[in-house]
Amino acid sequence: MGYWPLKPLFDATGNLVPGFEYAHQIEIVHKFFESHHGSGVQDAAGKAARYSLIQQIGFKKASIFNYHECYLWSLTNQASPVQRTRDGHFSASGSFAWYALSDGLDAQKDEHDVIDLRRKTFKPVKGCSECYVFWARDWDGANTPRILSRRFWCWCLNCRSGNNKKCGLLAVTGQWKQHNVSLTKTCSIEESQMKKAADKEKRSIQRKAKAAALAAMAVPAVVEAAAAADGDHDDSDDDGSPVPQANFESAEEDEDEEN
Repeated sequence: MGYWPLKPLFDATGNLVPGFEYAHQIEIVHKFFESHHGSGVQDAAGKAARYSLIQQIGFKKASIFNYHECYLWSLTNQASPVQRTRDGHFSASGSFAWYALSDGLDAQKDEHDVIDLRRKTFKPVKGCSECYVFWARDWDGANTPRILSRRFWCWCLNCRSGNNKKCGLLAVTGQWKQHNVSLTKTCSIEESQMKKAADKEKRSIQRKAKAAALAAMAVPAVVEAAAAADGDHDDSDDDGSPVPQANFESAEEDEDEEN
């Protein structure tokens, strides 16, 4: 995000400086609600786009086995949203923009744009967990990768122009803070895949540890309850196990966290 409002930078030999390949000369502002305090049409956007295809697959009227087939079906059968649309100021516009991206390893890599799978590390936005507004803007023409962050957003004219010194709500919103988000490292494809596998294994270990902890916490409670009701308990069919047989599972995360 820190590179989007910037102009591409080239070295003396004419090569693009690493990191500036993401420069698109547009400005991005992200404003978030506090956790669990906001929702809207964006919550249904993804479901509305894939609902018709899911329905057709469920009724065995379509056989889709990869992203390319999904892309072709969507172009032919769903040029515009016909179901689950919404009314209001932020309703669906009445059309979909379909596109497909290849990872460069599949059979359709020559038909679609290829995603760069290399893992990239940028300097972080410090204190981001305490802020709900992030602004990628080259406000002074320095053409450097920076992000502005702020506690809360204000819609006054001064704040919208980037000058919040005259804002009357600074005690609530806080001052803008600027952060250098330069690219620090680009991993190779092989290294990125190894890190992805390691992260997946780490999540699996954490889930198993959490499941074991929950099971350990459940044992004393079950034993205590069984002892309290021992006089009225019919153990003729009891298998001797104080803990109900259950599988502790959680959804698999397929995507890695971006650095």
